[in-house]
Amino acid sequence: MKGIKKLFGLWNKRETSLATLRETDFDTPGSPRKKILIISLIVLHLLPIWIFKYFPSQDGPSHIHNSYVLKTLHQEQATLIREYYKLNLTLFPNWFSHPFMAALMYILPPLVAEKILLSIIIGLLPLSLFYLLDAVKKGKNIYGFLGFLFSYHYLLHMGFYNYSLSVPLFFFALGYFMKYKEEINLNKIAILNLLAILIYFCHIATYILLILSLTLLSITSFYRRPKRIVGLLAYMLPLYFIMGSYILSNATGQPHNRWSGSKLWDYFINTKSL
Repeated sequence: MKGIKKLFGLWNKRETSLATLRETDFDTPGSPRKKILIISLIVLHLLPIWIFKYFPSQDGPSHIHNSYVLKTLHQEQATLIREYYKLNLTLFPNWFSHPFMAALMYILPPLVAEKILLSIIIGLLPLSLFYLLDAVKKGKNIYGFLGFLFSYHYLLHMGFYNYSLSVPLFFFALGYFMKYKEEINLNKIAILNLLAILIYFCHIATYILLILSLTLLSITSFYRRPKRIVGLLAYMLPLYFIMGSYILSNATGQPHNRWSGSKLWDYFINTKSL
């Protein structure tokens, strides 16, 4: 019996020490060990991008080509390109990656420009989760490490670079609102709106989800303070206008091939996007 009690005592001591270590090293804000671990994991996840010459994706080469065309279109010797391409200055979603990589191509080769964009996408996903979780509850962001599991998700390999970038930006915007919702002012609203507009230029679906999320959070957070809700929603009027304008402008024209409800549910329940 003494041996069993001693064994249980050692086990309880081990559990206590592990809990203390977890609380001290990972739940403490600004923990040096956590920062080192996060940086190490980011570097580890970026290594495949820079070790190999090409990143395997479906639409990635198309993004590189479009960016290169955008970069060379105005050049005097690009007469043949101008016969087939025309610059479209419409401020529509899903084009952020093209001017971004086109700008990088002035000083870097196209493949390196793509690698930089991919590095930003992959590195920002876990960081944005840490930021969001920390905004919800300071220091309790241990689940941000799950972001590393989804860094190389299915849609990234499909080459949906703009959408993939919009996801971490969504978490940053949501976290920014959660962090400053009690002390929101014009400067913070301006930053939040700029983040939202950046998401709009990445992908419209993420933008709409952000607007709906911010609206719901405003209502649930301040349901006892109606004036506060009205003020926050008023601040977001430009964002509502952009969303409504896009939806109305795409409501007419040729019908789109839409998935059935059962197909959408199957896609969602089987997490095929991951």
